[in-house]
Amino acid sequence: LPIASIIGELTEGRMAEFIRNVKLKLLVIFLFPAIGMLYFSSGYVYEKVLQYQSTSYLEDVVKYVKVSTQLIKELQKERGLGIAFLSDQSVYFQKQLQLQRDKSDKAFREFQTFLTHQEGIYDEKSVKKIIEQYTKIESCRKRIDHKQCSLFDILDFYSQIISFLIDSTDVLKARFINENFFQTIVGFRELLMLAEVSGKERALISYLLETRQLTPKLESTLIRLESEFQELKKRFMKETTVPLLILYRQSIDPELSQKYVQMKEKIIFAHNFSDVESKVWWQLATEYINTIYQVDFLVLQQLLDLKERLRHDAFLALVISLILWALSIIALYFLLRIISKILNTFGTLVQAIEDQKQLYKAFAEFSEILIYNKDEQTILHALSMMLYQTDKFHYLWLGKVENGKIIPIVVENIPMSLVEQEMVDTTTQALRMQDKIHYVIKEKRYHVESASRLTGPLYDEIESLAIFPIIKEDEVKYILVIGFDKKELLDAGMIDLITKMTNEVTYAFEKIAIKRDEERLKEELRIAACAFDAHEAITITDANGKILKVNDAFTRITGYKPQEVIGKNPNILKSGKHGKDFYIAMWESIRKYGYWQGEIYNRRKSGEIYPELLSVSAVKNQDGENTHYVAHFFDISEIKEAQQHAEYRAQHDPLTDLYNRQKLVDELERVYLNAVVEKSYNAFLFFDLDNFKYINDYYNHEVGDKVLIEVAQRLKTVLYEHDILARIAGDEFALIACDLGYEKSMAIQKVSIIIEKIKRLFVEPLEINGNRIEVTFSIGVKMFPDQEESYKDVMVNADIAMYHAKKNGKNQFSFFNEQINLESKQFLRLKNELSEAMRKRELVLHYQPKVCVRSGEVVGFEALVRWQHPRRGLLYPDQFLHVTTGNRLSLDLSEYILEEVCLQINTWESHWKGFDKKVSINISGEQFTNKNFTQNMIRIIEKCHTKPQYLDFEIVEDVLLRDLDRAIEVIKTFKEIGITFSMDDFGTGYSSINYLKRLPVDVLKIDKSFILDLFEGKNSQIVKMMIETARIFGLKTVAEGVENKAILQYLDAYGCDYYQGYYFAKPLPVDEVTRLVEERSRTN
Repeated sequence: LPIASIIGELTEGRMAEFIRNVKLKLLVIFLFPAIGMLYFSSGYVYEKVLQYQSTSYLEDVVKYVKVSTQLIKELQKERGLGIAFLSDQSVYFQKQLQLQRDKSDKAFREFQTFLTHQEGIYDEKSVKKIIEQYTKIESCRKRIDHKQCSLFDILDFYSQIISFLIDSTDVLKARFINENFFQTIVGFRELLMLAEVSGKERALISYLLETRQLTPKLESTLIRLESEFQELKKRFMKETTVPLLILYRQSIDPELSQKYVQMKEKIIFAHNFSDVESKVWWQLATEYINTIYQVDFLVLQQLLDLKERLRHDAFLALVISLILWALSIIALYFLLRIISKILNTFGTLVQAIEDQKQLYKAFAEFSEILIYNKDEQTILHALSMMLYQTDKFHYLWLGKVENGKIIPIVVENIPMSLVEQEMVDTTTQALRMQDKIHYVIKEKRYHVESASRLTGPLYDEIESLAIFPIIKEDEVKYILVIGFDKKELLDAGMIDLITKMTNEVTYAFEKIAIKRDEERLKEELRIAACAFDAHEAITITDANGKILKVNDAFTRITGYKPQEVIGKNPNILKSGKHGKDFYIAMWESIRKYGYWQGEIYNRRKSGEIYPELLSVSAVKNQDGENTHYVAHFFDISEIKEAQQHAEYRAQHDPLTDLYNRQKLVDELERVYLNAVVEKSYNAFLFFDLDNFKYINDYYNHEVGDKVLIEVAQRLKTVLYEHDILARIAGDEFALIACDLGYEKSMAIQKVSIIIEKIKRLFVEPLEINGNRIEVTFSIGVKMFPDQEESYKDVMVNADIAMYHAKKNGKNQFSFFNEQINLESKQFLRLKNELSEAMRKRELVLHYQPKVCVRSGEVVGFEALVRWQHPRRGLLYPDQFLHVTTGNRLSLDLSEYILEEVCLQINTWESHWKGFDKKVSINISGEQFTNKNFTQNMIRIIEKCHTKPQYLDFEIVEDVLLRDLDRAIEVIKTFKEIGITFSMDDFGTGYSSINYLKRLPVDVLKIDKSFILDLFEGKNSQIVKMMIETARIFGLKTVAEGVENKAILQYLDAYGCDYYQGYYFAKPLPVDEVTRLVEERSRTN
């Protein structure tokens, strides 16, 4: 009774909390003591297991330390014998050394054998260092045998292995049993260090006694080692454990120790060693060191004895702890059985109440969902999910009623396809289920059906079926079908609850519909209010055109307040810029289509005329009669201004404010068409600033821009009324001189006068930022109309004439004629043929040998391009290279040559044994100044897999001086990968000592103009000075154009390094030059 009353009260309160509290109290009362006992017994067992395992680990570690200690001992002796052997009188030590090496190798093999069988005991990193160092011992032994190393080399080598071995003994510290054990291990390691220091002293003093030479370094090393010995011994005697100290004193013979110390001090500090024999010292020190190792080995044996005692104690403790642990588990097992029975009994009592709570909880949660959700599909999915989560149903599904058909939309725990098939199937069983559903739709009330009366996969696992209608707008729009696997679950309470939930859905649908209508009406009102208060001006008039209402935007745009215009006609805004026909067409459109839109100019209250975009709509009544007119308009003044500004910028150069290229073309077309009609001459002048790139590079782009602005301002001063001036590219301007008359000769004379005026404008240099900059033009002129096909030809022909003028030199002008046209076509044809020749690999390289002046040996080649033309035969560079100037072809050709040279170097290297020749390539100014020069060259070299040290780049000196800082940076970049640089045509340019100090070039090439006429004038003295200058700066010299023996003898006399010329060989195809060099090599 008390439990029932408590549960009865809790059905309306906190049932879940009550159950949790009861379970928690039972766990606290029964489980905690048992778990505590199990925990502590398990911890005790684990501790004893670890202790027992530690004894096995200790045994393996001691064995490892033992073999390591033995190896340390043997290596110390080999180190000492090896150092003593360095003396020429070391017969005794020589014999001992050979025996000791065998002992060391034996100790190392034992060390390796232990490592093989005992993995996981030692530190792998330390052992790896030991093995790696030991593999080098044979090399060290050979150097000792041949006496190719110092005593300190030997000392350092062996000491490093010994240091690694001593460090590896730290594994003893990995698991220590107690503090006394740890102190013993520390003492053991200090004894190892004491033996190591003594071993080093033994070795060095033996060497001293053999050589009888005490160097400062040897003396300082001995003093330092003795200081370490005293410090280690003092620390050991003070800090080690009492048992270990007793063992040490029992093992060390005091008389031996005293004799050892006295002899050391006599040798190290008194330098009195004339009567001491090295053999006597070696035996005494070895005996003393062996006693230290005896102590170490005794310590290790004691640790093994300790291990046996610890293992026995650990085993007994482990057995006891396991018994306690087993008892704890048994006790916990019985406690768990008791608690399980109690909880099962209690769960049965509260299960029924929990089932009811779960159903009503689902109902409450579903009601809450209905409050916050306004979407029908969301509500239906929530209904399905909430009902199914109660775990009272086998399955359920929701269907939508549409045109008398049932369309499943939500399913829980049943395939959608199965339900869809059931709703369209025409079998008797399926129709029976469909009839039940239609009955519910018709009666608008639920129906319960026994599953035994239905057949099919939908009904195999259930006992009963319930169908509920969901009503919307007084019609059944959805149906809910629930399958129960137990009949007793479908009681009156369950039906009542589900009915309430479906009724709640119906009510929610009604609220959603009402809310949706309210929102729609509010939105329409809001839109209407916003529309009238928009940024567009709005005017509403009646059918007669009288203004009824205007908004704030109307006042803002026109300046009229509402009271000033209401009742008046909108024509008060007329600007007078539109004629009568404009307004007639506007109203005709409104009457015909009910709408008009377009741009119009109106007048503000202030009298200002402004553009606006206006749209007028007619409002009709039910009879189709116009009752009102609504006008929308907005001010487009800023848009018009922006359009005008954009049009101006699109037609003008932003830097000089002259016409740009596109505007110039438009104007040229207009002028040309007019000239054709009028038959009057005009002229198109194409200007190109000479050396403008140099101005940009030498000064900077800011100065360059100011030059262009000043040029534009001065050119404007020569314009006549209708002339047109434009900037059409970076440093290119154009001038259209209009209306020059009907006589061509007179027109040409007038153009010549204009050009002379322009030249006079630029006689004096420009003053830009404190710099005096000379400006000249290359000018091409095309008179028109004059036999050209269209205005487009005018600009092209003027461009051709300009390039003809530039070819003739700076500050020149040229009129276009047929001869220039012909030359231009030939130029273009040759340029295109050259481009095609590179594509077809028709360009070949000839190689001229570079020869050592003294030895006559060929040290390299200069690669020179030739064109094997299909019709004209072999062409030399002066016949085609000019077409590459100033265009992309120059860069393409340079890259072509580099790739061919790289491939040829690869061939020579693979077939020419001992190939060591440098191949020089001429780098053009356009290529060197190109910003991508470095990366393009390196890309090709890497692509060909060529070694850069076989390459040499030749560049004329004036190119290097255009931008000296950049040239230095580029040259250094290539020199870092092995490419050398030669300064070509040295002596023909600046030839300044100042820049030679800065430029990191390797070779100076003396121009052949000095060599060919060597014995005329002062050429011989100039050449001599060039050679001496190169020698001062550490540069090699190459003389070009050597054609006879007398020139070669002169060059030899004054120290020229290399030469090339017809005296040795002209440039030859690769096969011929290879054969020539091989024959000359055999002759030499």
